[in-house]
Amino acid sequence: MQVTYQLTDEDYRQGLQLIRQPAWLRLGFYIVTGFYVLALLLWLAFRIKDPNGNAVKNLQPLVILFAAWIAIFGLRPYMTRRAIRKQLQNTPSAGVPTTLTISETGLHFHSAYADATTSWSSYVKWAEGKTVFALFTGPKFVTIVPKGVFADGDIERFRELVSRSIPLRQGR
Repeated sequence: MQVTYQLTDEDYRQGLQLIRQPAWLRLGFYIVTGFYVLALLLWLAFRIKDPNGNAVKNLQPLVILFAAWIAIFGLRPYMTRRAIRKQLQNTPSAGVPTTLTISETGLHFHSAYADATTSWSSYVKWAEGKTVFALFTGPKFVTIVPKGVFADGDIERFRELVSRSIPLRQGR
């Protein structure tokens, strides 16, 4: 099976989403966010009850910290898109058409910048997103293959080949 593709900003974004953060880090984020929401609700309740009281003044730094937390994580999607766009612009080999030959032994990539073969044994896990497949050679090293480049029925054949060749599938 052979496909030709050129990765887009959206393909990279989808691939990055498949590189999952550790569960403890996600849990920590939700705990801290819950703590800040609770502090904000307490601050609002005390402010309504006694606008000039000590409780309002004591909780004010937490409210400011909550606003900073929201600003930082609210801008995260924008910053991620910007970083991806900048990386694509500064990496000439990322924006050129690539021909991928898929076989029982591995993947062969050919572009104006590279001609490489990777055996299936070099991949440690794989994941499937809405629009891409992500094949990992390490925890943060990923090969992104867009689903839109496959002909009818080839997506299922590719999924089957990948699941046979790469033992560990990352849940999503």
